[in-house]
Amino acid sequence: MKTLFPLILASLLTLTATAAFADDAGPCKQPTVPNDQASDVVVKYFNKHRLEYKACVDKFVEQQKAIVDANSTSNPQKALEAHDAAEAVLKQYNDFVDTLNAHAKAKAEEE
Repeated sequence: MKTLFPLILASLLTLTATAAFADDAGPCKQPTVPNDQASDVVVKYFNKHRLEYKACVDKFVEQQKAIVDANSTSNPQKALEAHDAAEAVLKQYNDFVDTLNAHAKAKAEEE
């Protein structure tokens, strides 16, 4: 178990991060990172919800891109709001990934 969790978190290092500069919360719910004593069931639950969170972020960003594309000339304010919303969700997701990566690195250094 001690080696499984860091390996799972270390696999997140391969995710590509996109810079974003907004502070809104967004429509996707972040899963709670389990503590070091978490059971295999809890870790499995976390991993399932981590993947669902990523899928939600991907879907939301695609929806916002469609809004930007549809409104870039006809309604620039709406396009800007959609762009900012997508950037905010990406920032939140990137912060989540950074937290997981930092945790995985700390666990790897302990072992």
